[in-house]
Amino acid sequence: AHQYEHSLEVQIPFLQEVQNNLSIVPLALSHLTFGICEKLASALAQAIVDYEHPVLLLASSDMSHYESRSSASRKDAMALERLISLDAAGLYTVVAENRISMCGVIPVVTVLLASLQLGADHAEVVRYTDSGDVSRDTDKVVGYAGAVISKA
Repeated sequence: AHQYEHSLEVQIPFLQEVQNNLSIVPLALSHLTFGICEKLASALAQAIVDYEHPVLLLASSDMSHYESRSSASRKDAMALERLISLDAAGLYTVVAENRISMCGVIPVVTVLLASLQLGADHAEVVRYTDSGDVSRDTDKVVGYAGAVISKA
């Protein structure tokens, strides 16, 4: 799971900027079955309940990789619809069945499941874009989305 993973390198400086006294428990996840995601999510949710302090769950993922803007945005919309519907099984399935190259689907599914167990009842996409906005190459883009899962 760690061989090609770089999300911690990207996320930690941002987290340190907003939280001086930062403690993290990083998990890098490779491909897992949905059932294992459920078990891991249950363990995470229970650990958070037992900890009795505020905890931020963060999952990092790009969306589609190196497809045309139209293809990437269509595929990414399918995945994001499952996310905002709080449908972890649907997200897991739609990514696999539609060959969406969302590299962090396993962490996102796991965080969604744990969040639901902790009482989350709302998800929203804060922003969606792709690399073509900067590179101007819309033939091979990487999709990016920011989403928040919370109690409404």
